[in-house]
Amino acid sequence: MIILLAYNKEIETKVEENNNSENPPSASCDTLSAAGASHTLATTGAMAALEVSGPVG
Repeated sequence: MIILLAYNKEIETKVEENNNSENPPSASCDTLSAAGASHTLATTGAMAALEVSGPVG
């Protein structure tokens, strides 16, 4: 659970940085795509570690 909380905080920080930066929109999309993939991996790992099957959330 601590890992997911830290991950969520990191995503919030990245989104805030992107909103405050002058990066082109495609850079923000790339960051969000990577964040989405990381989130899926983290959630899947947490589910496996907690021995949970089926939909979570």
